[in-house]
Amino acid sequence: MSGLPLVFGYHTRRTGRFPPFANENLFAEAAPSNQDKGLALIGRPGLTDFTGVATGPVRALFYQAGLFGGDRFILAGPTLYRIATNATVTAVTGTVAGSERVSVAAGLNSLAESELRIATGSELYLYDGTSVALETFAGTAGASSIDYIRGMWIASHTDTQELYFRFLDDATWTALAFQSAEYTPDKAVAVTHLGDQVVVMGETSVELFALSGDAVNPLTPYGAGLINEIGCRARDSVVRLQDALYMVGDDCQVYKLTPSPKVISDPGLTEILRGAAANTLVAWGYLLDGHEYYVLATEVGSFVYDSLTGFWSKASSYGETYWRPWFGVQIGASILVADGNPGNGTLWNLDPEALTDDGEPIVARFCAWLEIPEGRLEVFNLVLNCATGWSPLAGQGSAPLIKCRAYRDGTVPGPWREASLGSTGQYDGEVRWNRCGQFKGSGVLFEFEVSDPVVRRITGVRANVA
Repeated sequence: MSGLPLVFGYHTRRTGRFPPFANENLFAEAAPSNQDKGLALIGRPGLTDFTGVATGPVRALFYQAGLFGGDRFILAGPTLYRIATNATVTAVTGTVAGSERVSVAAGLNSLAESELRIATGSELYLYDGTSVALETFAGTAGASSIDYIRGMWIASHTDTQELYFRFLDDATWTALAFQSAEYTPDKAVAVTHLGDQVVVMGETSVELFALSGDAVNPLTPYGAGLINEIGCRARDSVVRLQDALYMVGDDCQVYKLTPSPKVISDPGLTEILRGAAANTLVAWGYLLDGHEYYVLATEVGSFVYDSLTGFWSKASSYGETYWRPWFGVQIGASILVADGNPGNGTLWNLDPEALTDDGEPIVARFCAWLEIPEGRLEVFNLVLNCATGWSPLAGQGSAPLIKCRAYRDGTVPGPWREASLGSTGQYDGEVRWNRCGQFKGSGVLFEFEVSDPVVRRITGVRANVA
């Protein structure tokens, strides 16, 4: 029998009761050594401890190259913490009221000094390098989103179409210094930029503006061709990565904008997002080893899109249905992430060499589907092509195991059965399950699970191997 199709992307679809295709805590990557499929599944990065910062909830994690001497910031509860490059943590004088997530941007003032602004939705705060304090904002309802581009600050006025702006030499936010996104009468959800294009994401539209160079009307609408009748469902789903923006649309689909929009979610994920409250959507992104990842955390799980391959996977932490990092920032080649659990201000490094999440197991799940168009099929054995012998010398994982179970008709799971992944140095071991059973149409789904701290590399599944 030929090899079984290995599933490289996560998929579930309640409508139609399709078989659940697991791809959890793994990602796909091109594998020249796999001449058959050309792809392999590899374990996601683990977490290594950075430092405990404070009690949460974490509201933002921020870093901008070239500003504040390379320091990072975390807003946990009402307190803004500055984290120096040597990992020294300092609580900034002053507080930021509230407990909700915020929008953060940083830039320079007229003296070329670093400044950071925080929009909470009801207020706007300024950190001037010494303390953080409430800033007088011209919009009476407060600022919901903040951005900085080419010496200009842009803030969206909460529950309006208005965009307020100020330049480096401006002493205050001026009541008359605003423009409106007027293509449709929808409220601005988020303001950001893509290159020199200012992007205003409304409830039912996405509108692009050019920088005009005019101090009175600094933004010029591009007009036809660069206006999309797609709304943004949640401000915190918006992420800018290299030359693209990502967001969850008002139709619950996930979009990649370059700036033209492309749907990157499938109906199964859209169905999941439809069942999640908009205010629970939190996204961040990172670049690692040629991959560009968009991480979307929701109340029903965490989902990761890999722009390199176009596959989605699910990420989770031990004992949870979601992945604990809900915030992350890229700092050169390293990635700093923060715990999204209320009351927890823990920070971690995202480490591709780590095989655990700061000591906790990473449970990886994947599957293969065997189509049975008609009749019955006897599966005498199942052989997994994967990395073996890469295990700890002692302790947990020194005798690593992997489990397999079969879903009859793709929906009813059978019992788990174990097989060895080989002790240290047993690189040529065969991972095999015998006497798997007899199955009938329409097919059988084989699901695999490994939690031991071993190298994960899966290239194929074969059945009835002589």
